[in-house]
Amino acid sequence: MARSRFSLLVTVALALVSGIIGGAAAQGRREPPNPQVVPDVVRAKHFELIDDIGNKRATIGIDRDGTTQIVLYDAKGIVMWAAGRVQVRPASE
Repeated sequence: MARSRFSLLVTVALALVSGIIGGAAAQGRREPPNPQVVPDVVRAKHFELIDDIGNKRATIGIDRDGTTQIVLYDAKGIVMWAAGRVQVRPASE
């Protein structure tokens, strides 16, 4: 029993020493995080803007007939303003 306690103590001590040595060795080798790469151009057929809870608030896209559409929605999902396939409607309607 004394031998198994000694083995456990030696194992724990070696693990601690290894962690300390490894941490000290890595201390000066940290690289700064890479800045986020932002593309010059983003290409897609359709974009959706959503709010914090996932509701669609705006869309920009190309309809099946090739018409470009921009639609703005209120918090309830009701169209506030649209341009493209439908006539332009002011937000006050």
